Amino acid sequence: MEGEAWGQLVSLTDVLSEPVLLTRERLTIGRAPDCDISFPGNKLVSGHHCTVEKDEGQVWLRDSSTNGTLLNLKVKVSKGNKKQLSHGDEFYVVHKKDNEELNIGYIYQNMEELKKEESQDATQEYSTEEYLDATLADEDVNDVEEDTRDDESKPVKRTFESSPTEPAKRLKSERSIKSDKDPEKAAEESTDLVKKVKSESTKAEKKTGGEGSAPSGRGVGGEEEGMDQMEEVLVCTICQEIMHDCVSLQPCMHTFCAGCYSDWMKRSQECPSCRMSVDRISKNHIVNNLIEAYLKEHPGKKRSEEDIKDLDARNKISRDMLYPKELKGIEYDPDESVEDSDDYEEDSDEIVNEPPRPLTGPPVAYGGGLFGNWNPMRFVCRQCPNYQDPNTPGTGVLGTVFNTVRTALGINQGNNPPSTGGDEPGPSTDNPSEHDNQATQPTTSTDEPIPDFEERKKKDDMKPLVVAPQYACAVNQNHILCQCCLQPMPDRRTTAGIQQQCCLCLRVYCHAYWGCNKAQCLGCIGKFKDITLGRKCLTNLILENLFESEILKNYLEEKKMTLNEMRDVCMQKLDEGTYKCIDQNRARFSSESTVCYPCALRNFRDLAYAFRADIKKEDLPENVRRRNDCYWGKNCRTQRNKPHHAQNFNHICEQTRTS
Repeated sequence: MEGEAWGQLVSLTDVLSEPVLLTRERLTIGRAPDCDISFPGNKLVSGHHCTVEKDEGQVWLRDSSTNGTLLNLKVKVSKGNKKQLSHGDEFYVVHKKDNEELNIGYIYQNMEELKKEESQDATQEYSTEEYLDATLADEDVNDVEEDTRDDESKPVKRTFESSPTEPAKRLKSERSIKSDKDPEKAAEESTDLVKKVKSESTKAEKKTGGEGSAPSGRGVGGEEEGMDQMEEVLVCTICQEIMHDCVSLQPCMHTFCAGCYSDWMKRSQECPSCRMSVDRISKNHIVNNLIEAYLKEHPGKKRSEEDIKDLDARNKISRDMLYPKELKGIEYDPDESVEDSDDYEEDSDEIVNEPPRPLTGPPVAYGGGLFGNWNPMRFVCRQCPNYQDPNTPGTGVLGTVFNTVRTALGINQGNNPPSTGGDEPGPSTDNPSEHDNQATQPTTSTDEPIPDFEERKKKDDMKPLVVAPQYACAVNQNHILCQCCLQPMPDRRTTAGIQQQCCLCLRVYCHAYWGCNKAQCLGCIGKFKDITLGRKCLTNLILENLFESEILKNYLEEKKMTLNEMRDVCMQKLDEGTYKCIDQNRARFSSESTVCYPCALRNFRDLAYAFRADIKKEDLPENVRRRNDCYWGKNCRTQRNKPHHAQNFNHICEQTRTS
């Protein structure tokens, strides 16, 4: 039953939307169209996500979703549970810390409480007309009543004092009175209070400026005007005065006086401005320098010595809080002078000239200072003169354990060429002709006896062996990381004949250079005609259609043709122009192009489709020939997720229907 609104929901994320009035006993939020607040198409919101209910004078938030509802950024209300809502409570239907644009949140406000707040604000406001014609000589206007904690409802009359520090002190006392009632909202209320006084002081300046009176409370003679833009930036939102001994909170980077935040820190570990959890406190030297320069230009805005001594006495932020010993696992001492070298140990005279240890993982770095100093670690690859193979036996107990773990993880199993096949600097002792015979030469030669079909099938999953070029890295050699095994290699992309970069996606890989060490890698880069795709790709090679791919697989089994032999046929058709692939239009692409495995597989799918389309109908089973063509042909999306449709209709055809 609808009636007078007893509450409202104000959006926290869509500031342009109007508040939603609560006139009924139940309001539903969800994705379904029958919800009172509906978010159609938003998959992060359940059909009927949550409800706001009023029962016997109490307001409840009841959740009926899969992901739950977050209340006040602390309590998660799960499906089937409910929590009581109070005036000013916030709840989020969708809350993503890493993507705040997707958030959907509301704040609940009780109408009776809103009216009380408005009435309190009305009693504290003063009439501007009373002061517009007033000057500093009007004692009735400029007399300031004393703030008392005994009578908090008594209206406070704010005036334009001659002292530059009095307005902020009076605002500070008013904020301390309100903070006893609600300490969590003290910072926001003080900010609103300053804006209100500033607006009134601006009006008074316009009215009294032509009469020769003091334009504001910053000085009778007009030496210093009201709060300017720079001062607004340098004001602490807690005490509403220019900051002293400024500290910044991370990760939100809001700044406050060290003494003011010490008081706040006793009752909350959240930022006073944004309520974000504080991970670390740090000195903000830039802001402190700005404040020092600003006060030199405006000496009348300096804080009194008593205030500074009081702030220093209240400052409880210790050195350990500002400079933690461990920062992300790296020991840090602010008094230690860091030099631009590769090692940071005490005996620098002996260690600076020592060669760096090999890098066995992805690159890491750390930063310092305000914006962070990038200190990258030096890479050591297989062709560096000081490279030490971690797989080398005879390294003691730790080396034995290390090799055992690598073997258990499959890192040492059949990935490296024997002996010096690429792990040591210089060329490998492998015979390149054997590699060509195994990986790139056709297996259907009539001069040699054809091996057994099962033996030829094994070569479809065999990683080709690679001869490492004879090369030694220079002292300042630039290195790049293989995107497959994440190991460094010398950057020789500009050298003719070196295959390190895919011509399509421009990513770098190492297999064609010296052989990739990753266990699952079949050859992460190489010439398109030599790429080993693996028989595993036959499962969904044709249009990602399992049934059509199975037809091709059975055809190859029947004709005793391996995947590599089918690849060779497709490459020949590609060079002749009979077959087309997806990347031919945007690059000079041929069977001789250097491509990575993902790009090669993407283009080989098009060639495999053309190969499947060339198969004669009489070579296919009877149940395959009897199928009707799908209206959507090869562009059909249903074939990928509905096996029944893929089995009953032929998709090796063009699209004949557009709507």
